[in-house]
Amino acid sequence: MITYKNLIETVIKREMAIVGQSGVLEITKSLGLNVNEEGSLANGNINDEKKILEDMMQKFLDRYGIISIIGCRIEVRKIARRNNLELPPIFY
Repeated sequence: MITYKNLIETVIKREMAIVGQSGVLEITKSLGLNVNEEGSLANGNINDEKKILEDMMQKFLDRYGIISIIGCRIEVRKIARRNNLELPPIFY
């Protein structure tokens, strides 16, 4: 079963390839997320995963611009649609 946590990891891994590991780790750390070098979340349970997903995307947008999140938005929308997950407005 795909959850928002899976979507968060998808964003993290895609952004690592686009903006680099150090930028991603800085943003995820500011959100209270513990991410390993491969982009997987080490956090057990995350409170309000949907809000974290939205905040993380906003931080990437603010710091790196729209180009950095376009591909990520497309991929996450596909996964969410297939799994009936409602996405925050930043994905549209």
